[in-house]
Amino acid sequence: MGALEAGRVREAVRGAQDGAWVAVFPEGAVQSSGSLGALHPGAAWIARTAGVPLIPVALRVVMRGGQWPEAYLRVGAATTSLPEALAHELGVLDAELAASNPEQPLAGYLRVMRGRATGTETVDWPARLLTRITGDR
Repeated sequence: MGALEAGRVREAVRGAQDGAWVAVFPEGAVQSSGSLGALHPGAAWIARTAGVPLIPVALRVVMRGGQWPEAYLRVGAATTSLPEALAHELGVLDAELAASNPEQPLAGYLRVMRGRATGTETVDWPARLLTRITGDR
């Protein structure tokens, strides 16, 4: 997926300017469920410097009644205020998870992969997910 070290932000800017997707965990890492922690300024700086939209994406990995964890992404609208937008998307996702039947798929979300990967198949799920989210076909 072309991951970069945190200190290579100028390379991330060049990639974004060239049309690449740049994903940043603004809390510095994937965090456990709960309230949004302090955000680092890198994501907003990259978007502003590259002249590209800043899209908040809420991510939760949860056990909901199955044998394996499920990951849910909620994509918000472009924003200039990441803390508020990200807190909103996480709040909505957490509320939907809390109100749902853990034995059923979460309504309104696209299931990208089922079950446990065998390790023998190649699944380019991040690219397929971004294609579905953006509508590119």
